[in-house]
Amino acid sequence: MKKESLLDKLKKYKELYSVIAFFIALVISSIWIIFQTYQDVLDKYEELLVTNKTTQQMALKSVIWNDEIPLAERASACDVYLGAGFNSMTKKHCESILKE
Repeated sequence: MKKESLLDKLKKYKELYSVIAFFIALVISSIWIIFQTYQDVLDKYEELLVTNKTTQQMALKSVIWNDEIPLAERASACDVYLGAGFNSMTKKHCESILKE
């Protein structure tokens, strides 16, 4: 049986190192892609929440400021508006509606 030379051993270690480095890079890049995708989904979700909150606020304001809508419905909209923590001139208008 022939003894392996030091150069042959180094070549084998280099090949093994290359394979291990490749798989480590593959795992790290996969984790990075998953993280980026997750972050993109969270960003879209946050954007949807902001849009939904704005839409809700505008819809409630439309009901509250419309004098043609019955007072009871406007008062109910005021309860939801104030409960959501919105704060503007509409809040003052709500306080006057709730006094009526």
